[in-house]
Amino acid sequence: MTGHEPKVSFPHTAGDVAAEAAADLAWAKQDEKEFVVKNGNRTPRFSAKLMAESLAVIPLIESYLSNHTIQEIMAEKGYRDPRDANWDLVSDAVDYAIKARGHYVDIRGINNVSLTIYRAKRDLSVALHENLRKDIEDGFSSNGQPAETPRLRPSKDKTGEKDKAWFAAQEAKDVKFTEDENGNKLVNTNVPYKELPPSWQEASSSAANFVVDTIAKALTNGETVMSNDYVEKASSAVHDKWMADNAWQQESAPELFVPYAELPENEKEKDRDQILMAISHFVQ
Repeated sequence: MTGHEPKVSFPHTAGDVAAEAAADLAWAKQDEKEFVVKNGNRTPRFSAKLMAESLAVIPLIESYLSNHTIQEIMAEKGYRDPRDANWDLVSDAVDYAIKARGHYVDIRGINNVSLTIYRAKRDLSVALHENLRKDIEDGFSSNGQPAETPRLRPSKDKTGEKDKAWFAAQEAKDVKFTEDENGNKLVNTNVPYKELPPSWQEASSSAANFVVDTIAKALTNGETVMSNDYVEKASSAVHDKWMADNAWQQESAPELFVPYAELPENEKEKDRDQILMAISHFVQ
């Protein structure tokens, strides 16, 4: 075993942080004009220096972990308990990161940043889908249909590998799938996030990752995220990213493909809510 302390457990190797998402997302329901008034005395949980070091070190640790497995460590060292192997694996990953950086790093602080980023992305991924699902249910209800009416959409899996196991598990339960004119299986997206196929979860996660990474980089640069000016700037960036990722919707919803400043307030609030959700994880 290596001697570096403290030993840390990054979430994708030590097991999922299992708490259900959206437990502390009430901030996003506040009027953005009240945000600073209510929370202006809050400060970032992490210094800009620690954020910068974390954003440099976390990819190194993740790279090491992606190339080594608990099973390999168990076979190599004769462990019977995978928890012991995980302990060694993470310690070795930390050693690797320290050597790559060439100096001591505050691994305890970096672990806290890593967990914060992970939880922020997890919670926001779920929240984004649940917000979309609410819009879908409201649309069905306004047309006199049951809110739980299935919304069938093709899998977003372009290679056929991401959703392969998911489809197999569903079909083992005798779930039947229809296909579109191109032979793509249609899945019901009007379900909770955890019931979505991996490709649809990934689509929600991609948007969440952009938002959280935007906040993390701003904190690294010492920006004051606890301000309405910053929330507006970041919300505008989120809207630009959405337009780039959803160009296929431009014909059906042209009113949304305008600069952020020209959006109606209810649409702006959707972007602001994402930023506020992310910020809530990084301040104290």
